[in-house]
Amino acid sequence: MADVLTDPQSNIYRYLRQPMVRELFEQHASGRHDNHKILFSLVLFENGCARNDSGATMIGVMANPADHGVVREFFELFKTPWELYRPDRRYEVVLCAGEGHVGDVRADLVLIYGGDEVAFDADAKTPVESRRTSTMLSYQGRRMPIYGRCLTFRSERLTLTDEASQQPAAVVLPSGDTVRVRIGYDLFREIGTVLTVGQPPANADIPVVEMHIGLLRDLIVEYAAPLVEILRFRTGIDSLPA
Repeated sequence: MADVLTDPQSNIYRYLRQPMVRELFEQHASGRHDNHKILFSLVLFENGCARNDSGATMIGVMANPADHGVVREFFELFKTPWELYRPDRRYEVVLCAGEGHVGDVRADLVLIYGGDEVAFDADAKTPVESRRTSTMLSYQGRRMPIYGRCLTFRSERLTLTDEASQQPAAVVLPSGDTVRVRIGYDLFREIGTVLTVGQPPANADIPVVEMHIGLLRDLIVEYAAPLVEILRFRTGIDSLPA
């Protein structure tokens, strides 16, 4: 990480001022401030710049046209290189939310979000267990409300589960050289609801947008190409996978 952020030749410095980034890094390295999230995003940004130069991008996004505005707002918060999916490119990660067909998608990791069964599920024989609406999920011990429709699956228990039934709300479906992860809710519909309607008072203290970003980040670093280790500064160091 230090090599990327302190190298004046890094691609990110075509867009950012190096002294500001160096200060963030030094704050984090010295323990004065926990900047792991923004530093993680900067490293992904650097990786994305390098891939853009070679004709590829970090994340290709497939979404319903009506959700494109929400997609842009989401990636303003999750500052990671992305573009709307182009079939003439191969991506490391493709994120599909909505009715997009992912059968011919070329990627190392394909993330399929949706609260309804889609064509992919029939083709992949996705083991759908139940269909719910306005449910509460649990991710890494934290509550994450879902305001639209949600699916659960028959699979080994993962870290994303329905709080009431303890059934997994995500399932991993390997396919050759591609890992496909089916997540049982529509990411951009959920983000759109929170940004435009808001949350009920009972859930006001839940940072749900941050949790959606955290889940996506964790899936990328676990199943896509290794990135870089970035440590959280706190007692009992907690690190993101390298």
